[in-house]
Amino acid sequence: MKKHRQYISEALASCNGAARILFGLLATERLRACCCVAEADSYAWSCFASILDDAFAVILDPQLSDSRLVDWIAQLEKNVPHGGEPLQVQGQSAILCLIGSLRLFDSNDSEASESVINAIVDALDNYTFYIQRFVARDTSSPENYALLQRELSRQLEDVNFVRTYNVLTLAKLIQRRMENFQFAVPVAVGI
Repeated sequence: MKKHRQYISEALASCNGAARILFGLLATERLRACCCVAEADSYAWSCFASILDDAFAVILDPQLSDSRLVDWIAQLEKNVPHGGEPLQVQGQSAILCLIGSLRLFDSNDSEASESVINAIVDALDNYTFYIQRFVARDTSSPENYALLQRELSRQLEDVNFVRTYNVLTLAKLIQRRMENFQFAVPVAVGI
């Protein structure tokens, strides 16, 4: 994981702020369902969903303002849910991933991109832990598993995609977002 985080951080360093945010938004969007299920009856969900949607709506706007980002981050920080069971941790991870995504605009350092990567990996770990506990009564921590490898591969693809930010069209962004939902992080809920 350390090499992966370092590679992503270095690759994003050469991108402009909006392209870095787009990387984070794509990762965050894969956590949308987790936040919805975990926080459906709370203000945290509506805050998360509206800011994520608004961020995607303005991501191609060259006038994306720092003040708007600061306001969004402040709203989200007030509504970060507490962790606990895997589902609550997934909801928390979604909001933390979105906060990290918005911080990528001004930050070329590895800490901002690592927070995005860590948030989505935490959500995957929690799902895998929950399923292992639910199905196999196994409470060991997951380490290297198929969902994690799928996510890491998707992040590498996302880096290549955001590198085309300067020539990105709305149609290409919409297509990427539609494809992105196929890589959604499963929700840690038993049936």
